[in-house]
Amino acid sequence: MPVRRQPIHPARINGGAAATARRRSSSGLGLAVFLLAAVGAAASAPKPAPLAQARQWVEWGDWSQARELLARALRATPNNPQLLAYDAHVLIAFGQDKQAISLTRKALKVDPQCGTCHLFLAEALGKKAKGYSRFRALFELRHIRKHLLRALALSPGNPDVYWGFINYYLQVPPSVGGGVPKAFAYVGRLAHYDAVDGAIALGEVEIAAGHPQQALAAYRKVAAEHARDPRALFVLGEALFRQGEFAAAEPWLKRAHRMAPKSAFYTGYEAAALVHLNQQTRAWQMLRAFDARPGLSRLPDFMVAQALKLVGQNFPWARQLLESYLAAPREPNQPTHQAARTLLASLG
Repeated sequence: MPVRRQPIHPARINGGAAATARRRSSSGLGLAVFLLAAVGAAASAPKPAPLAQARQWVEWGDWSQARELLARALRATPNNPQLLAYDAHVLIAFGQDKQAISLTRKALKVDPQCGTCHLFLAEALGKKAKGYSRFRALFELRHIRKHLLRALALSPGNPDVYWGFINYYLQVPPSVGGGVPKAFAYVGRLAHYDAVDGAIALGEVEIAAGHPQQALAAYRKVAAEHARDPRALFVLGEALFRQGEFAAAEPWLKRAHRMAPKSAFYTGYEAAALVHLNQQTRAWQMLRAFDARPGLSRLPDFMVAQALKLVGQNFPWARQLLESYLAAPREPNQPTHQAARTLLASLG
């Protein structure tokens, strides 16, 4: 279930790095897009092993691995509502909105009391509404909110539900019921069930309110208080990286990566930071170790290539990395192949 946020480009061509997966870009209508990514525990009840593994892959930036795992699990248990709902969430990331709506409705027929199913149906409806006319899209808001409220009533202990409301209110214009104050009201409720997610959400809302330094303070606090949770360490390291404070970011990114070396996000940011700190050998070693796990996201290749471009060094290696990135299927919410081709062309 949710979060890891909006369509993100962890390393933009202009040198900035977008937020981690939880931040979703809103549509031109300001509708709730809800491209939530799995971060942290999603419900109070124990989850089937395949679901927990799929959520982990999404958190690490490997949506394709999650999709394959869920497909296998659903062949074994085709009417599992939780698996159907999360599969719908993953399909939304791949742009398969109609299939996602169909899956969540199927899941609700199996279990009308499935709060997660209502949550991801709201997500799917919000994503599909991006293609509607303004009038029709605004009309859909009440259906989206209805399913969010139903998810809250059925699964009040699920942190993802609160992320759903936060994303909804941050993306819907105040003129039609959205806005930062309403999003902020759900931050504390999220923190009650997941302190790390609550702090990350606080940072999201502070950024939306135009207070980046307050967001950074929230990230520093959660990293100090939850030093054994890689999410807490990474969110601080990523924020510092985005500000160009690579020396300050690297220790936090390194600690997060050591806890979860299979994460494309953690590997990419740590390796890119090392390039900025003139430690290309260590970055190369990290990518080589990551290469030993075939089939994973090639995001680290793009991020290191971009860092090499920015520091003006080792363009032959950067070209090799971009060719590797272009040879692999693109993961959702990661730089497009066109962005990679543009970067490749800029290397001369």
